[in-house]
Amino acid sequence: MANVSLYARVSTDADPPLSDQLDRLRAWAAFEGHTIVGEFADDNTRSLQADAARPALDRLSQLAFDGKTNMVAAVSLDRLGRSLKHLFGLLREFETLGVAVYIDNLALDTTNPAGQLALSLLGALNDFDKAMMSERSRRGYRKAKAKGKRIGAPRLSPSKENRVAALLQAGVCPHRVRTLTNVGKAAIYRIKRDLECKPSDVEQH
Repeated sequence: MANVSLYARVSTDADPPLSDQLDRLRAWAAFEGHTIVGEFADDNTRSLQADAARPALDRLSQLAFDGKTNMVAAVSLDRLGRSLKHLFGLLREFETLGVAVYIDNLALDTTNPAGQLALSLLGALNDFDKAMMSERSRRGYRKAKAKGKRIGAPRLSPSKENRVAALLQAGVCPHRVRTLTNVGKAAIYRIKRDLECKPSDVEQH
């Protein structure tokens, strides 16, 4: 029998209520004879961000890290992970900590061979998704380059570049230069490297 932590999440009004999710998981835990050591719920319905903070999940992860739970249960995969990448990262994290995962609507339990197979398939899907994203990115780069489009951030105007260089040469720190000029950090450090590589007047003579 496991020391199980229950996790529920809602992100829209169409999602099953937190209470319903937890009731389903409590019934499953009671049927299996597991001990519930924690219940965690995140309500993201008021957030407009896809990557909204999930403090309850963070607390659950800490409980797993501390070795106080050896199983995590959720009603469905999309309640646990917000994306395939995020979900697989969580599953791998729990696996590393020796924490099993149960997904109620799939009857997926990573303590048995079928659950382990499902985890492997998720890993393969995650790798495939990353490969496809990388290929789309490379294809877009090639198309843009073929059309003569500039790749990356636009070049600074000579006047702004000279101002950044002057401030750096005067000993102003890059962070302060960024505040004064509203120039991106990458451009500031590029100019800084160029200045450091440029021969001094003494060396030229």
